[in-house]
Amino acid sequence: MANIEDILLPDALRDDLDIRPISGWFDEWVDGIKEEKNKISLKFPMFDHEMRGKLRGKLCVIIHYGGTKKSLLAQNIAHYNIFHNKHKVIYSSMEMGVVELGSRFINILVDWENTHRQASDILEERQKTDPKFVRSILDDSISPGYGDNLQITQNSGLTCDEYNILLDRVEGTDILIVDGLSMMGGKGTELELANMHTRGLKELAKDRNILVLCIVHASRGGDKFQRDVSKFARGSEKIIDNCDFYICPSLIVDEMESYRKDIGYLRLMNKRGSGNEVNLIYSFSPKRLLMEQSCFEPRDFDQQMKSKDTKF
Repeated sequence: MANIEDILLPDALRDDLDIRPISGWFDEWVDGIKEEKNKISLKFPMFDHEMRGKLRGKLCVIIHYGGTKKSLLAQNIAHYNIFHNKHKVIYSSMEMGVVELGSRFINILVDWENTHRQASDILEERQKTDPKFVRSILDDSISPGYGDNLQITQNSGLTCDEYNILLDRVEGTDILIVDGLSMMGGKGTELELANMHTRGLKELAKDRNILVLCIVHASRGGDKFQRDVSKFARGSEKIIDNCDFYICPSLIVDEMESYRKDIGYLRLMNKRGSGNEVNLIYSFSPKRLLMEQSCFEPRDFDQQMKSKDTKF
């Protein structure tokens, strides 16, 4: 049986159809290139230089294996835009519990001086002996720090229709983060759902004029140090086809064949724009969970991997 969306409805029932001559779209075009309309950032200067702030209406897939800091990358981008651009972010946490997610956003925000411990660990310890102190930190520092610009939902199995409802409730949203694609709802095979959801998220980005970041797991076949795992997108190749650009966060191997914890590798593929590939090395603060662009040359680490006869 054909899907309802595949059935051609009479014109009277298709109020959503919008067709105009090119001149009829000039107001939207001018509005879209205004600087104040395009100040969504990917945090890293090299990425922002490539994308030129033109992120509204776009779907970005963040894809790799577990432990490569996919969610942390999205959380760093969210934090940066909230504090530097005053943007409003909806974070849909379908895989990570709100306690862990809350701890991450607390650590990104709070730098407890004279200690190497994370702020969330200190607050968890103080909760046992001084809950009033913990509540005062949450109410007087954390809450006003993020304000209403960080909206979190932990409902699982959400669909694009339900994200539309949430976007209606949270007016003025600039960024929607879906963590992650495999946890979205609906009926169908994994392939059908991946196609449907990424297509729907792309339409959502266009219709709402927002940036959508969607976290995707890679299927077996690659490694955590592999620079580009787009061909291993779990569920469907259409995931990459449907997005405007994607980012692969990968790990860096040290001389002892262990993964380095102080730096990592990011690759952005601007597939629907310039077609450029942008690589950078980020520094990582375990205490604050902050990722910052470093001065290291990615090609130096690529050569290192080649010398090990490793695919990357």
